[in-house]
Amino acid sequence: MHPTIQILAIGLIAGLAIGIAIHLVVSRTTKARIRAQGYSACSQARQPVIDELKHSVNAQALEIISLKGQRLNLVRDHQHALESISQDADARVKLFAHRALSENELLWVKRAITQLRPAAIAHGTLGNPQGERDALAVKVQLSAIVGRLAALAPQAVAADPTQATAGTERSVIVQGPQGCGKTLNAARIAKALGLSKIVDNWQPGDALDKQHTLYLTYHDEAKNMGFRSVMSYDEAMQHVAKQEAAA
Repeated sequence: MHPTIQILAIGLIAGLAIGIAIHLVVSRTTKARIRAQGYSACSQARQPVIDELKHSVNAQALEIISLKGQRLNLVRDHQHALESISQDADARVKLFAHRALSENELLWVKRAITQLRPAAIAHGTLGNPQGERDALAVKVQLSAIVGRLAALAPQAVAADPTQATAGTERSVIVQGPQGCGKTLNAARIAKALGLSKIVDNWQPGDALDKQHTLYLTYHDEAKNMGFRSVMSYDEAMQHVAKQEAAA
């Protein structure tokens, strides 16, 4: 082959090779640019969805925190309520621990005592000496209890208008607002006034025993019911202070 033709052929082949190489480079660059632009557009399209999800997650997190706070408040309120109930129960238990038997209750105890003697005789007749001894022992114990209760019965003090002589009106109504301490100090008030029975939370219209009874109420109507011995809680506590100071 002629050298000139050979050179031209080589140049043509080289030019084609260079063109193909340039085309490949340009094509690859273009594809990369298109791909990058496509990713960017897709990312921009997804961004509102991502933002909405973030907002939803944040809102749910805040709601969870709020619910936890509400739960803690409910637990605290529940504990406070339980403590209040427990304190009120303790006060009422203490009140009834100082409560004396009513006349009707004492009457039934005395009736039981009178029945124990025949019961002891019956046990002896039936050949049950242990039953006879038990019946007599219970009779002795109950009689002793009744005797002690009679000895502890309050005596009337003529100088105190709230403690009249026997057979007259001796019960007292103490009126005070709720939560002032009537129940808590009921036993002290009853002792200071010489009363043996306590009725808490008395309501207008309830029965009134005119003997030996302290009635506690928060109703103002008690002052207008014609019951002679009605005093405020503060007046009752003054009697308590005098009685305890003299003790």
